[in-house]
Amino acid sequence: MKIIITKEMIDEAVFNTNEKLELGTQTQRVYNPKAKQGTYYMNNIIGELGELVFKKALLNNNYKLGKDLRPFGTFMNSDICDFITSKTAQSIDIKTVTKENNENLVLTKRLVDWKPSSHYVLIQLLPTAKEVSIDSIYDITHAVIHGFVSFKELEKRGTKRIMYNKEIYFIRKEKLSPVTTLFEEHFFKGYEKIKKYYSQGKIEFHVASLEKGSLIENNKDVDIVSSKYNNKERRDGHYNFYNIYLKGRNKIVSFSIHKDEINLALLAKSLLTAEERARELKYTLVIPDYIEHHLPKEDKYKIVKLIREMKCNLEFDWSTEYY
Repeated sequence: MKIIITKEMIDEAVFNTNEKLELGTQTQRVYNPKAKQGTYYMNNIIGELGELVFKKALLNNNYKLGKDLRPFGTFMNSDICDFITSKTAQSIDIKTVTKENNENLVLTKRLVDWKPSSHYVLIQLLPTAKEVSIDSIYDITHAVIHGFVSFKELEKRGTKRIMYNKEIYFIRKEKLSPVTTLFEEHFFKGYEKIKKYYSQGKIEFHVASLEKGSLIENNKDVDIVSSKYNNKERRDGHYNFYNIYLKGRNKIVSFSIHKDEINLALLAKSLLTAEERARELKYTLVIPDYIEHHLPKEDKYKIVKLIREMKCNLEFDWSTEYY
């Protein structure tokens, strides 16, 4: 899929990058040890431009964007994801390349293991340049979206290699699935209405810590699942990105507590995933008020606004004193 890039899109990518880096909430990473000074800055501009390309492709094909999670902050100095799908609340990471000899999907395995996304999209900016600078980036006139791969398919089919002394996943662009499939399966059409439904039961949303379990007493099934996943052999962070569905108990567990505090970005992502599950099952989503008591006042407003925009049946009785 080919997308035209305008000067306005490049200006927006530069502006977004400057704004993000001024906040200083992300860890600076450059994977090529021979990278020149300023590479991190340009990589961020390229990444932002790739996201704008994906957004334009969605809107051009009349699909609805998912919720923007950037206002909810980061987790451990990293964005939660680049996009959330509007229909299925799944996460998408955009991988953007600029060099002609680097047009395949390359993912650092350590980062994938730590912060898994549901899908990875490969975008190439054209025309290519030997070295993209703040000046040459304005020579880019279009982009090609080569396709995507799901996390599950990545684990099955991704070739593992070593690059810059790091283990990577490598998938050739011709092995990727068409991005139109991603649009069709995971995004609502612009004209599509979300149907109301009669609830066939209730499903409870709970927040827990991997290390310490539930925030409330006598929530033993949540404590058990926390202990189970805390003992899994994964890097710190991995299971914080997942909701665990306890089918027999009709509970959804979000591991959005980190270092004894609820991480707002993880909580927002978890709530969107829970909304989709409730809608799929035709259940009422119950969001207990104990969660409210563990949120700072300024964070409550953002979460309450997100909840009130949900398109599922809700049981939600938080205080409205400050809203």
